[in-house]
Amino acid sequence: MRQRKRFDWQAIHAALDRRLSGLGSTIEDDAEAVRDLLRKRSIALAATVRDPRAQNQLTRLLVFRLGEERYALALDCAREVTGLSWSAAIPGAGPGIVGIVNWRGEFAVVFDLAPILGLPASADRAQRRVIVLRGEEPPVGLAVDAVEEIIHIDLTALTAREQLRSKHVELFRGATADAVLVLAEDTLRARLAQELKAA
Repeated sequence: MRQRKRFDWQAIHAALDRRLSGLGSTIEDDAEAVRDLLRKRSIALAATVRDPRAQNQLTRLLVFRLGEERYALALDCAREVTGLSWSAAIPGAGPGIVGIVNWRGEFAVVFDLAPILGLPASADRAQRRVIVLRGEEPPVGLAVDAVEEIIHIDLTALTAREQLRSKHVELFRGATADAVLVLAEDTLRARLAQELKAA
């Protein structure tokens, strides 16, 4: 028959007391360290300067080409992109007006942005595209050489239009870092109305 092992309860209790004493001290120290860490983090977060670009809403732009130059228009202003086929000339219209086209059963006036911006008109009419603008009655379209892509930019990060080398600087908001010239929609619409009135 096995003899039961005798425990030294007094030694066990003494060891537990020592461990609990040390544990209590460690917990207290950790709690103070945690409070100190949280205090430091709160101060750091309160002092953090947010990146202003994160607060600005990005704007979607439709990028198109006229000759070798790239331009952009707010995507919200564009209703549709279509081909440039047959058009009827408007008697007495200047080079800034291509003519009248049939767009979805309506007559739409198509403007050639190239001469309006001081560029030579494109000779390749068959490959040109028309950006039909939103909110115009009768419908209005802009003839461009090609539509390239949609980009997202912060308008506050544009190069100021006063720094642009253009004799029609009033028609722009500014330029992106990769030299895309962003059109000012309100000024552009006013200029189109002038072109049509002069026809």
